[in-house]
Amino acid sequence: MSHLNEDTPSRAGLLAGITAAVIWGGWPIVTALGVGGHFPPLYITLIRFSIAGLILLPFAFRTRLSAKDWSQALALTMVAGAGYTLTTAEGLVFAPASHAGLIIPSTVMIVGLVAGHFVLGDRLSWHRIAGALLILAGIATLAGSSLGDGKSFIGDLLFMAGGILWGTFTVLMKRWRLNALTATARVSVLSGLLLLPVTVSHWSTIMALPVGELLLQGVWQGVMSSVVAVILFGHAIATLGAGRASVLNTATPGVTLLLAILVLGAEPGLPEWLGLALIVSGMGTALKISVRPLARRGWKTLARAGKALSDALLKPDYSWTIHK
Repeated sequence: MSHLNEDTPSRAGLLAGITAAVIWGGWPIVTALGVGGHFPPLYITLIRFSIAGLILLPFAFRTRLSAKDWSQALALTMVAGAGYTLTTAEGLVFAPASHAGLIIPSTVMIVGLVAGHFVLGDRLSWHRIAGALLILAGIATLAGSSLGDGKSFIGDLLFMAGGILWGTFTVLMKRWRLNALTATARVSVLSGLLLLPVTVSHWSTIMALPVGELLLQGVWQGVMSSVVAVILFGHAIATLGAGRASVLNTATPGVTLLLAILVLGAEPGLPEWLGLALIVSGMGTALKISVRPLARRGWKTLARAGKALSDALLKPDYSWTIHK
C-alpha cells in the first residue's frame, strides 16, 4: 500500500503534487469560461501553444536531436498537441465542465492500464482490473445520463476521445523513457510552430478580445497548465516517486466538480455524484491507495509541506529530467 513519508522532501513533493492536481482540475473550468465567452476552441488552442511554446523552448531542445528523437517528438505532438486541446475544448461547447473533469482523467487511466498491459508489459493485477471496472462504471453513469441529451452526449464522446489521445501520450512517454517536462516542451514548441500561420492570421482578433478574458486564458492555458503544473508534478515525482505522485491525481475529478459548483454555479445531479464516487474509488483501487496516515495528520502536514515546497522552489532541482 502507498504511504506518504513525513520527511521534508516528501512534504514538499506532496504539496507540489496537490497544487498540480488543482491546476489541472481547474483547466476544464477556465476553458469552459473561455468557450462560453469570447474564446472559441481554436483561439484557446492557439494561445495555449503560442505562450507555452515560447516558455518551454529552453527545455525542448537542450541537445541536438537525432532522427529518432524528431520522430518521437512528432508522434507525441500528433496525440497531445492541437488535436487534443481542440477536441477537449470543443467538448465543452456541448457538455458541462464537470463531465470533462471526470471523463478525461478516467479515460486516460483506462488507456494507461490497458496499454500498459499490452504495450509496456505491466501485468493487470486484480486491483487494477477492479479499479478499471469501477472507472468504466463511472464513465457509463455519466454518459448514460447524457443519452437523453444528444448535445451533452456528443461532448462526453469528445472528452473520451481526448482522454484516449492523452492516455496514448503518457504510454508513449513511458515506452520511450521521456519525462513529462521534456515531452511537454517538445509538443508545445512543435505545436506552436505548426500552428504559426493560423496564429498569425488570427492574432489581431485575439488581441482585441476583452483584456480580462485574454489574461485569464493566456495565464492558465499557456503558463499554469502547460508549464507550472508540469514542473510541480515533476517535483512530486522526484520526491515521492511516480507511484505515490500518481495517487495525487485522483483528486483532479473532485477538484473540477467542486470548482464547477463554486465558479460556474453548476448543480450536479445524482449521475455526477455517483460517477465521481465510482471514478475516484476506481482510481484509488487501481493505485492501491492508503491515505489514512495523511488524513490523521491533516492540515499540519500541509502547512509544513508549504514551507518545504517554497524552500525547494527557491533552489529548483531538475535532476528528474532526462537530458535528451
